[in-house]
Amino acid sequence: MTNGKIQKCNSAYSRGGATQAINMLNMNLDLNIKKYVTVDFGAVADLVDMLGGIEVDVSKAEYKAMNKYIGETAAVAGKKPKYLSQAGVQKLDGVQATTYARIRKGVGDDYARTERQRLVIQKVAEKAVKSDLATINKIIDKLFPQIATNFTMTEVLSYAKSLLKYKIGETSGFPFDKGSATLSGRGSCVFPITLKSNVVQLHEFLYGTVD
Repeated sequence: MTNGKIQKCNSAYSRGGATQAINMLNMNLDLNIKKYVTVDFGAVADLVDMLGGIEVDVSKAEYKAMNKYIGETAAVAGKKPKYLSQAGVQKLDGVQATTYARIRKGVGDDYARTERQRLVIQKVAEKAVKSDLATINKIIDKLFPQIATNFTMTEVLSYAKSLLKYKIGETSGFPFDKGSATLSGRGSCVFPITLKSNVVQLHEFLYGTVD
């Protein structure tokens, strides 16, 4: 919510970029996010490719949905499409992994899509911590011009030196307790029940506090 008007949260980025998206999160979730990194299809595809791909168990429904959009993702990322030949456990290249993270209709809609996105991030992180510093530096050099961030290159490089110390802990979607409805002028919407109780749960999840 902003200025008394209710909008979908995911419209904030399209309306005002990273700044408005962060303002929306900070206002509604009682947070104080200051730093951000945003990436596009090409950056994600390049990252996965430079790490040698990621292994994912692709369901039959996901397999069909992915092949429907792999060509589109490849065109946007500026890469050649490689279509899947089957479902099951397999190594996905950059375009395939990016497509896996973006499919929605018929494969769990947005709930499952965010789960797939978190899985891709987890798989990328697992590969990254096993990479040598030279590879990480090459990734930074290639990706930094493709991303939008308010981190400086010096800050990014300083964090990269401690990469082996990083671990992804428990993940979850938000809201925790939710409902859905089709609203006039807004279409299909998911909303927290209630916003206050969900924000309390979020702070407990992130910081271990209910204050």
